[in-house]
Amino acid sequence: MDPTTIFLLGPHEARLRLERTAARLGLTYHAVEEEPPAGDDLLAAAKQADAGWIWPAYRSAAELLELRRTFADPVDEAMPRLLVPSASVLERIASAEALDALAEEVSLRRPRPGTSERASEADEEMPWSDALAIEVWLARDATDEATFLGEIDTSVRLEGRPLLAESAPPLFAMRLDGRAIAENLRDGALRLLRAIDGVGVFGVRFLLDAELRAALDEVLVGPSAWQALLEMRTGLDLLELQFELLKGGAVPTGPRPLRAESHAAAALVHAEREQARNGSEPEPVSLQWPPASPGRVRIEAVRAPEAPFPPERLHPLLRVTAIGTVRHQALQRLDRALVSLQIRGLRTEVPRLRRLLGHEVFRSGRADLALAARIEAEAAEAADAAAEDKKGRSKGRGGARR
Repeated sequence: MDPTTIFLLGPHEARLRLERTAARLGLTYHAVEEEPPAGDDLLAAAKQADAGWIWPAYRSAAELLELRRTFADPVDEAMPRLLVPSASVLERIASAEALDALAEEVSLRRPRPGTSERASEADEEMPWSDALAIEVWLARDATDEATFLGEIDTSVRLEGRPLLAESAPPLFAMRLDGRAIAENLRDGALRLLRAIDGVGVFGVRFLLDAELRAALDEVLVGPSAWQALLEMRTGLDLLELQFELLKGGAVPTGPRPLRAESHAAAALVHAEREQARNGSEPEPVSLQWPPASPGRVRIEAVRAPEAPFPPERLHPLLRVTAIGTVRHQALQRLDRALVSLQIRGLRTEVPRLRRLLGHEVFRSGRADLALAARIEAEAAEAADAAAEDKKGRSKGRGGARR
């Protein structure tokens, strides 16, 4: 097995990121976007590519554990190694029951819709439908040295689909106790990572209720699909960092690379195929955008342009990330980047994303998990009112003519 060859099993977006990392590190890679039917077939494909590593990109802990069980642990040197944590670590975070036990061990709450915050406590209910979702990302090596990579606010979602994300979370800057909230979340994330003896890049997602009480929602294995937010703020390549840590390397030392004054914002653009009109063929799909400003805007394709778009379903298309000295500047650059997209043959969510970016509640830094649904309801209500008004004016003109 060649230790400088990586076998990628993941979406087009992961392929582009691996391509960038591999070019800088002098690695080669073989990418497969369609998953083999079973773990044994994956292992055979990786061996055929003479790959020393397999990166199953952007998967949940449960999915990674299923793959991990296919491989020897400890690792057989004659087999490709998975670029993910050990099975013992994944077992601690791969199910709701495991997370319940882990949260109890490190004195963290767990969100339980409709029940008390912990099964063992008769406390008041904690509503989560309008909670904040904040991810704390950190890296830890085998010597127990750890470093924080940053936090990401992923609260803006619609029907479970992530739409917008920011780093650092606006909550931290817009409250006098924002730094204390951030330190509390970091402390919980680090205690959790040490409890599972996790080595590598991890994210810990917390939900914060209206009183800013935090509860453990999920533990994510890095790098994140939103990694551009952290990479643009820190200058680190998180895939390279994960690769080095799982090979036994150390976390970055020296001064923190994070520029505290910087702010990054990102949008995930979903799209669906436009329907043909009057029996004609639908317009061919084409994607174009001006060259992004280096170090300011990053536009990445989530799926290959030639990939088919099954009808009547939204698919992730592009991820657009922008950075600025302050939040307003980052949001302005993100909005301009969305306007610059030239997409034909697809109906995209760009208008929805721009509506969210311009909404007063979002601009004030008070987004929560229910915000996107509320804004969509407002937009639908306004459209209905406009239609009724237009209908009334039309009837009025008709009566005047008679």
